[in-house]
Amino acid sequence: MADNKMLLVEIVTPQSVIFSGNASSVAVPGSQSPFQVLYNHAPIVSSLDPGYVKINNENNSINWFVVSSGFTEVKDNKVSVLVERALSFEEIDQNKLTKELELLQSKKQDAKIESEIATIKSDIAFVELCLNAKGR
Repeated sequence: MADNKMLLVEIVTPQSVIFSGNASSVAVPGSQSPFQVLYNHAPIVSSLDPGYVKINNENNSINWFVVSSGFTEVKDNKVSVLVERALSFEEIDQNKLTKELELLQSKKQDAKIESEIATIKSDIAFVELCLNAKGR
């Protein structure tokens, strides 16, 4: 596929750019419904639910990422995925995530403030998605 028919895709967290590259398509977990973006997609801004992002890269291979909730913007063949947390499937460490999940569940039991509980629940959901990702 010619480079001029590619999307520029970026997955960005507050800490870093997790992915930046060309792709023929990208699928994201839109809050209203999951959707796929192809070349010349109409401009859109959408909220994202926690879930999986599938990028068909320029080498005809697939990159998978787990993402927390956030937003995506599609404009002029650029897809920006802006999320609090993201992790590529290759970086998933089952042991590390299992320990993180245990710690979060303990913190949740001790938490008293609603905003803290909501943050912990969000973190738990992200870790659970990561732990379930390898089966995809």
